[in-house]
Amino acid sequence: MKRMWLLAGVLIIAGGMAWATPVSLQTLIETNGTVTSGDKVFSNFEAVLTIFGSGTATPTDLSGVQVNPITQGGLFGLQLTGGMYAACTPGNCPTTWNLNVSWDVTAASPYLIDGVYLSINGGASNPPDSIVTVSEVVYDGLNIVGNGLVYYPSVLMDLINLPQGYSKIRVNKDILLVANVEQGFAFAKLSDVRQLYRQTGEIPEPGTYALIGAGLAALGLLRRRIG
Repeated sequence: MKRMWLLAGVLIIAGGMAWATPVSLQTLIETNGTVTSGDKVFSNFEAVLTIFGSGTATPTDLSGVQVNPITQGGLFGLQLTGGMYAACTPGNCPTTWNLNVSWDVTAASPYLIDGVYLSINGGASNPPDSIVTVSEVVYDGLNIVGNGLVYYPSVLMDLINLPQGYSKIRVNKDILLVANVEQGFAFAKLSDVRQLYRQTGEIPEPGTYALIGAGLAALGLLRRRIG
């Protein structure tokens, strides 16, 4: 598919058509859509969404998960949004929302990908009974070349250093929300999951590290609301 660019450096192409962001994960899968963010092209999207329990869990299908190309601190990547949420009371606990999603990432020549930043904004009412985790595995073909994990409340961002630079990798992300409580009310939620790609020899700009501060600020607001 011929690459197309916006002045801002981000565009979504699916089924030969271009949309303003965001676009649903379901649409990208059904149309074999491609997302372009700067010099990075994201393709071959696959996903499975599983919900367990009789509490509240949203979104209920892949059409509710939105994909956005993003630029942060000079790096390019993707953001998943959609009000990811699980909640329950003792009579219908635990309730689990689990999204397993993967895609290919290709860097334009001469760039090579040698690191992956993973971050989240979200929280849970009563950890560790209610949890928010995002784990990631990075592949070069069939070979695992990196893995990472972020979770509330301790690790909101992780850098996966790859053993070398790659022109193309595949990432598999497992997003898990579990709400569980013996009395009262429990929830686990994510407002967004972000992934940025570092290139060989690049020193991230200050805006990249500002991503950590933004996540921590959001966490502080969430804690005050919970309290």
